Amino acid sequence: FPTSRCNSRCVSCDWWKASGEGDLSMDEIARVAEALPALGTRVVLFSGGEPLLRPEVFEIAGLFLRAGVALHLHTSGVLLERMAERVASTFSRVIVSLDAHEEAAYRAIRGVNALQTIERGVARVRELAPALPMSARSTLHRRNFRELPKLIEHAKAMSLDSISFLAADTASAAFGRTPGAPGHDLTLTREEIVEFADLVERTIVDCEDDFAGGFVSESPERLRNLPRHYAALAGLGPFPPVRCN
Repeated sequence: FPTSRCNSRCVSCDWWKASGEGDLSMDEIARVAEALPALGTRVVLFSGGEPLLRPEVFEIAGLFLRAGVALHLHTSGVLLERMAERVASTFSRVIVSLDAHEEAAYRAIRGVNALQTIERGVARVRELAPALPMSARSTLHRRNFRELPKLIEHAKAMSLDSISFLAADTASAAFGRTPGAPGHDLTLTREEIVEFADLVERTIVDCEDDFAGGFVSESPERLRNLPRHYAALAGLGPFPPVRCN
């Protein structure tokens, strides 16, 4: 995490409240990078916060590249167009957050008018580095679970290579939250859980080729775990088993 700061204000995350005061210094990051070869590390993911907000992000990237690792970038995409050339020449994979397929819904969920900006950024990186793997990641919750099939189609329209889905973290200290803080009403009601489960089943049938070809990263069974997760949060069943990947 080059920085904890973020230029989005997502309903599923509180990193936008962070000042960056606790970010690692360049010397501290250099010591981390120097330690990696002995550990056999092969890939480092830059995430955050929004990693591209760190002014020295590409200097930091150089520290890791000199340590012999490949770099992946997980970004909101808001700064992607502006930094497309350096992103394309630095990272070997780019993952863009995509939580809505229309601008109004995107702003309601991520707090900024930036969907078209992200689309232009992805297109520019694609133009500069056609072979660079680029994918989308979507956090599904009460505000946007109905977007599921539309997000698959929108990721295709953006010429992305794949899309993956996960449930919102409503309880832990991850994403800049204080333990025990409210989950911003992202959990689903009983009726919405049933609706979500039905939508997942329809999507599995309607997008059969996208699952078979790997455009949707999750298997059908793993996608079914999303409504099961929200059912467990509502006390309606056990949490799906989790295996470290």
